Amino acid sequence: MTQSLHAPMSETHPARSIAQGVWPVMCTPFKEDGSLDLEKVPELVDFYLNAGCVGVFPVAGSGEMFHLAHAERCAMARATVEAVGGRAQVLASGNFGEDLDAQAEAIRQVADTGVNAVVLVLSIVPLTKSPWAHEDLVDQILRLSEKVNCRLGMYECPSPEHRVLRPEDVKRIAASGRFDFLKETTQDRDWVAEKVRATDGTPMALYPASLKVFTEPWIEGVGGYNGIIGNIVPEVFVRINQLAEGNQPYCSQIRELLFEIERRFLNELYPASGKVLLRMRGLSVGTRARAGKNPVLSEAQLAELAPLKELIDQALTLGVA
Repeated sequence: MTQSLHAPMSETHPARSIAQGVWPVMCTPFKEDGSLDLEKVPELVDFYLNAGCVGVFPVAGSGEMFHLAHAERCAMARATVEAVGGRAQVLASGNFGEDLDAQAEAIRQVADTGVNAVVLVLSIVPLTKSPWAHEDLVDQILRLSEKVNCRLGMYECPSPEHRVLRPEDVKRIAASGRFDFLKETTQDRDWVAEKVRATDGTPMALYPASLKVFTEPWIEGVGGYNGIIGNIVPEVFVRINQLAEGNQPYCSQIRELLFEIERRFLNELYPASGKVLLRMRGLSVGTRARAGKNPVLSEAQLAELAPLKELIDQALTLGVA
């Protein structure tokens, strides 16, 4: 990977250590019997790095993290680090367990796989109050961070409970200096921009997951993109990221096509549908999943996805000289 693939470095973030650009959330490949198929990991990694992605994020929602044993999470993270071989960076979720001490131990185990940072899934951070409150969530995040000795990130995972940070929360957490990454999962560009500004002067970078947000006018200081459709057509998002402030002519051409692709696979057929689309891209990854309502797709469901091949091909060529 070359520096030209990174988003422009903001002067307000001189200490960023996580690469700026496109970060796909990698699927976890399974064999037909439902066991891990780690032999497919190098192919997935090469697909994303050849597309210009600056890093990969296994063991996230698209990686079916809640449907993996912790040993499997570590195995997937380790296999990804080995496949990357220092060519890019790797993140993986890690805070699994019933209390802060158990989660800290799980984080240490994921960190030992060699990832660049371990991501805290905010929806499962143990809290002291119910219903959840922002102040309690931030307190617990910081307590958890003090129990480990590795670089950290955060993911506003919608499941099992969508806990979205406010700009003031982001500012307080970023000020600790322990966090490098935030996967932001709202649909409001102005809200995202305010949270980006809350990271000024800290190592933290913010990566929207929203297709809507990322195809709207560029947000100064944003770290890049970390949304699901980027798993399927990463080249498109690398191009948007490279264009930065000049991305709107391209986005105006391709935005509705991307929304249509997203609508037609990111539904009750996901995550198996995402693996079907990767096969449309020429990968050999199996289509079996563990998560979702349809972990094994029927012939009728596969036929429903078949027309997406033409839309994907359009997306890859539209607006590219």
